[in-house]
Amino acid sequence: MATDSLHICLISEEYPPDTGWGGIGTYTYNLARGLAEAGHRVEVVAGALGPARVLIEAGVTVHRIGFAPPRRVLKRIVYRGFQFATRRAPYLRRKLEYAQAAGYKVREIHRRDRVDICETAEYDANGCFVARSGVPPLVVKVHTPLLMNYRLNDLPVNREIRWCDRLERYQARRARALTAPSRKMAELAAIWLNLGRAPTVVPNPIDTRHFTPDGPRTDHPPYLFFTGRLERRKGVQVLLQAFRGIHHRHPELRLVLAGHDTPTFRLDGTNLQFKEFAARTGLLDGLDDTVEFLGRVDRLELPPWYRGSVACVFPSADFENFPYACLEAMACGRPAVVTDAGGMAEMVEDGRSGLCVPAGSPEALEAALERLVAEPSLAQQLGTGARRRVVETYNLAVVTRQTLDVYHEVLDA
Repeated sequence: MATDSLHICLISEEYPPDTGWGGIGTYTYNLARGLAEAGHRVEVVAGALGPARVLIEAGVTVHRIGFAPPRRVLKRIVYRGFQFATRRAPYLRRKLEYAQAAGYKVREIHRRDRVDICETAEYDANGCFVARSGVPPLVVKVHTPLLMNYRLNDLPVNREIRWCDRLERYQARRARALTAPSRKMAELAAIWLNLGRAPTVVPNPIDTRHFTPDGPRTDHPPYLFFTGRLERRKGVQVLLQAFRGIHHRHPELRLVLAGHDTPTFRLDGTNLQFKEFAARTGLLDGLDDTVEFLGRVDRLELPPWYRGSVACVFPSADFENFPYACLEAMACGRPAVVTDAGGMAEMVEDGRSGLCVPAGSPEALEAALERLVAEPSLAQQLGTGARRRVVETYNLAVVTRQTLDVYHEVLDA
């Protein structure tokens, strides 16, 4: 272990496998391992689906916690008041309960063995009680704030969501340092928090030893591959429009979509899940046998799907920060077709490690995909470039060093 080893605590309700719901969980999982491999002591305070427990995984101590109502009479009375105040805000209540439990666990760890620094995401304000105390010093990484996420998906914003946004802002403003995975997200974070200076850009890391071009491929007819939540801002509706034209010229080609469906598509004043929206608007007409919905697929089972594809498509129609699916596809040596709506335009070098097209344009997306389908040598060349890009810029060791630079700046201040 390094002589200047830090004791680091990461707070994330999302953490695989139990609560590995999205990119924040994946980020925390990867960062924890990168920090541990660099010789630091890492403890993760994560959510639990079952009883609370402590695990040691790849040198990382994982505390799976839940919220337990207080036992002391006075605190129990206060908690009942809190329950009454949040009776119409169950999401807010659950997030505050987890944040309170996480804050208590961090204090417990810190009393036993001084924690040098703590990191959490802005989303859901998991570390707001640690931010309030200021001990240990807190670093907040801005992925995509909840309110921004709701507006991007054109979802109704109620009082509960605004309260969650206030908590996220409170936590971020009290942090000792702010980071963001992309330049675009850093710019938006500065506007969100009314800052004079944008957060430090530190990309998300990926384990290039698991996501690699080497390994089994899915035995399947030729296909284009998308993975991610089936939601409006991710542009899956645009992808279907683009695929229709390609299918006419390449009837053997399939489109495979992996990810859970979401009610983010609005039709006649009603929010619908994507499959229903696509059926009711005719997006699937004539494509029933060529479009496959896999549902949610565990990320550790995705590499064969990436490797076997002609290309991987991430057609975001609105801003998307730094999706892990794109990094994983690139690490597996596949060309990524992305849009200019957010951080993927920074990840993919157009014409070198993938293709970047204007967001929301089925025609531009179709033309880019047609190039890769019609020119296998180009797809192979871009896939090789994609792998090189990820290994040089986004692997665990590189991003871990950048993260530690931020930690040391905080500790040396």
